[in-house]
Amino acid sequence: MPLPEPQTQEAYAYTDGASTGSRGPGGYGAVLTWKGKTEEISGCEQEDTTNLRMELTAACEHRRHHDPRWAPSLPVVRAP
Repeated sequence: MPLPEPQTQEAYAYTDGASTGSRGPGGYGAVLTWKGKTEEISGCEQEDTTNLRMELTAACEHRRHHDPRWAPSLPVVRAP
């Protein structure tokens, strides 16, 4: 599904995470859109993890990896 283009100069981060069962391996991903550019990250945990942990990891890891000069304003929006 294509991401909607922002109507303003603001950047948008779409994040999501999940795990297998209530405890199990999990993964996360995040996509940042800004001025027609896209930045993507993803990762996984092989140990026991939870859905909530993966949801939060997606937002935290994206904040940690993106260059603030590329997109200075970064609200976080959960993926539909």
